[in-house]
Amino acid sequence: MIVDTGHIVAFEEGLNYEMTKFGGWKSFFLGGEGFVARFKGKGKVWIQSRNVPSLGSWFRNQLPPIKR
Repeated sequence: MIVDTGHIVAFEEGLNYEMTKFGGWKSFFLGGEGFVARFKGKGKVWIQSRNVPSLGSWFRNQLPPIKR
C-alpha cells in the first residue's frame, strides 16, 4: 500500500514501511511535500482523508468569528 505521508494517522507494529519521493522535482517543489510511505506486511494502516494543514484550515473555517 502506498500512502501520502500527510494522510497517515497510525499503523500496526507488524508493518514495514519505506519513505520515498513521489513524482519528479517539479511536483516536489510546486505540488507540496512529495513523499509517500510504501507499506509492506500484514497489519492495518489508518489514514485520514485530509492532510493536517487542510484539516486545520477546515476546522478554523468552522469556528465562529472572533469578536473584538
